[in-house]
Amino acid sequence: MPGLMKLCQTSIPHFTDLIIMSFSCDFCGAHSTETKNSGIITNKSSTITLKAISLTDLKRDLFKS
Repeated sequence: MPGLMKLCQTSIPHFTDLIIMSFSCDFCGAHSTETKNSGIITNKSSTITLKAISLTDLKRDLFKS
């Protein structure tokens, strides 16, 4: 599939490094965006628990610096 893939690496202090990936195809209109962590979570970080009530709640990424 012809298209354009963009990658961006960023660091959230006291948390981890992230890779943000974005794909778009001008030919067919397909597009997607994805984030992945690329480092370990540090000892200074904290955990937030999300309570999912519906399927829509599971279609979210949450990053807080």
